[in-house]
Amino acid sequence: MGAARKVFAATAGIAALAALATSAGGTGGAPLNGPIAFSSNRDGQNEIYSMTASGGNQTRLTHDPADDYAPVFSPDGSTIAWVSNRGGDYNIWTMGSDGSDPAPITTDSAWDDDPSFSPNGARIAFEIGDEPHRDVYTMPAAGGPTRQLTNVAGDESSPVYSPNGSRIAYVRGHGDSAEIYVMRTDGTHQLRLTHDHVREYAPAYSPDGNSIAFARLAGHDTEIFRMRPDGTHQRALTHDAVGDFAAAYSPDGRRIAYEASKSGGLEIYTMSSQNGHGVQRLTNNGADDAYPSWAPR
Repeated sequence: MGAARKVFAATAGIAALAALATSAGGTGGAPLNGPIAFSSNRDGQNEIYSMTASGGNQTRLTHDPADDYAPVFSPDGSTIAWVSNRGGDYNIWTMGSDGSDPAPITTDSAWDDDPSFSPNGARIAFEIGDEPHRDVYTMPAAGGPTRQLTNVAGDESSPVYSPNGSRIAYVRGHGDSAEIYVMRTDGTHQLRLTHDHVREYAPAYSPDGNSIAFARLAGHDTEIFRMRPDGTHQRALTHDAVGDFAAAYSPDGRRIAYEASKSGGLEIYTMSSQNGHGVQRLTNNGADDAYPSWAPR
């Protein structure tokens, strides 16, 4: 994972067992979405798991002593791309959504991270390098020649396709700040969306493309925010004295899954995408559960 993610995960301790957490403003009758893929070190090392949208049927998908994390579903839900250091180097891998047929689609010696499928499933955007020298690339979803999209003085990471496939949102870091940018899928027309001079992370588009969720570091804590795709109307969805990170929209756009250290370690929660209400805890164990990714319907 990128250095910012490593630091964030390292600060999380062992979670205490706690009861289901909820607050006013539930799902509003939203249909049940799912499944959700995530990474967990509950079995001693980071592995990929899946669960239902309510946190049930938590199932381990990978079985390897390597570090496996950052799962993301393909648009048709049949494939999961993720990051693994099997063989010694961090590369992008794919497997069936049931964990079958794992195989690398990059095999270089650099650090490949944060995969994101294009809406038609044909390409994957990802980053190469380690902070503070990363750039955004794309490649065919089955692997093949890569195309570099960013090459400026800065640290570009966390790419994610817009739902209509015309844009890629990403993070550009420089010094003590990291801001959200957007560009065309060929790397042109790079536009800055946030101007906060703090560290912002992990943009995620809503399914209708009308909002972007992201994490913002404020003091010692990260909170989940949302904004319009042009960067306007930014508002906080979480207000915790803990770290909230890695937002992922549900297929219907009404819920956001995210990781948080509310009880000391990292657990996965969901909340309303409109106002942050209706918080529901999905995982509850003495380990770090992170990187939620919601499958399409």
